[in-house]
Amino acid sequence: LGTRMVPLLLLLAFQSARALRVSSILLDACNLQLHLEQEHKEALPTIASTNIDALPSKLLALVTVAAAPGITAVFDGAAFHNHFTGADWTLRIPQDEGASNVDCDGVESANLLRIRFTERLRKADDELVQLARAATEGGEPIRKVAASEALKALRLDCDAVVAVTRMRSLTGRRDRTKREAFLKSCGLPRVGDTAHMPSFTSWQRDRSINLVNGLHKLDQGTGAVVYHLIEQPDVVVATDDRGLRRKIMTLESPPAVLGRRQLFNWVESLDYLETEDMNLAPPAP
Repeated sequence: LGTRMVPLLLLLAFQSARALRVSSILLDACNLQLHLEQEHKEALPTIASTNIDALPSKLLALVTVAAAPGITAVFDGAAFHNHFTGADWTLRIPQDEGASNVDCDGVESANLLRIRFTERLRKADDELVQLARAATEGGEPIRKVAASEALKALRLDCDAVVAVTRMRSLTGRRDRTKREAFLKSCGLPRVGDTAHMPSFTSWQRDRSINLVNGLHKLDQGTGAVVYHLIEQPDVVVATDDRGLRRKIMTLESPPAVLGRRQLFNWVESLDYLETEDMNLAPPAP
């Protein structure tokens, strides 16, 4: 029975992982170490990564179809020796041959990618904050919650994101090195750092629950960390820039913020589940 159930369980996991789509993803392109790639001389360049093949189409699979571009990559104007300063173009990314852009819930994915370079005196951070503010205007305000409510939201399978901010240094010397190492693994090595714990997939949800549980035990009511709940994350900003993360958190309805590793793991986990699903034979009757 166990063997026969494996394909079904993997299929359900795949469907669960594909269920969530956001309206847009904003990329801090230089910080994420993205580069430009040109298919042929007459084509406009697109974004690329040395870590993930066909990055634009894989990212767009996470975004619902809309009139606006689903993915916006913002580069500093000084990137690539100022060659593209102030440039702004939009690409239509075709689906892979034989692939469908409609998921199991009938939701169509977006296919527009916008690439922007800031003007000479403008920073990508400022551009991304402006785009994030416009994209989340009118959304649900962020709420400060207790660790118990944060855990409850993560367990409800509602795609919530918990933002954890480190407020102060740890007290006491006992196991200090080990506790600091745990905070670093959570993305909170310094006071003022904020890390977002997503639940877009079952894998993310399990990890986020484990991290918040660990933080709750470590904090023990000392106020070393505080939790905020983003209940309906519809926009994602991808960056490892600590300063940009802080600016994003000052918005009334901030988007979810994922680091480079979180973003790429999200993409790769969906790709892995899709591959596993395609290779599975149907359960025996």
